[in-house]
Amino acid sequence: MERVFRSHTALMKHPPLAARRGDWIVGVCGMAPPGTCHLPLLRQLRFMPAVVRGGPVATVRIIRIMSAWEKQDPTDRHWHLGPVAVEPGLQGMSIGSQMLERFCARMDDEGEMAHLETDNPENVRFYERFGFATVDEAEVLGIPNWFMRREPVRHRDR
Repeated sequence: MERVFRSHTALMKHPPLAARRGDWIVGVCGMAPPGTCHLPLLRQLRFMPAVVRGGPVATVRIIRIMSAWEKQDPTDRHWHLGPVAVEPGLQGMSIGSQMLERFCARMDDEGEMAHLETDNPENVRFYERFGFATVDEAEVLGIPNWFMRREPVRHRDR
């Protein structure tokens, strides 16, 4: 999955937020602006070599996961959050929280809704801290998945 996310992030038109420690990137927060969640066919084809390198079983699995997730995308205007990742040895040091705070502040400033999917129950609790709420749950290839949405927070002083 790491190779797939790396390739997917490289193909995103909007640059991800990046957390750095010196010259090293220690965290990323990918985001797709409204209308860009789904890669056009030519960009999908550029993404496929990373998928296929995992072998035929992994390729079918990733295609089925992506297809199931795509069906859950909201039809209304939204930003798509993900992938969000922090270097494993640095998790728990507020790096992910700081990236999410920046992302959510931007969504609030722009009055935009955000959507994400996760297959990790710990992530559900993490995203809830930032105002995301589970709008649906589904098993994808036998694994529970949560689909979450965050409405922008309207500040009284604006």
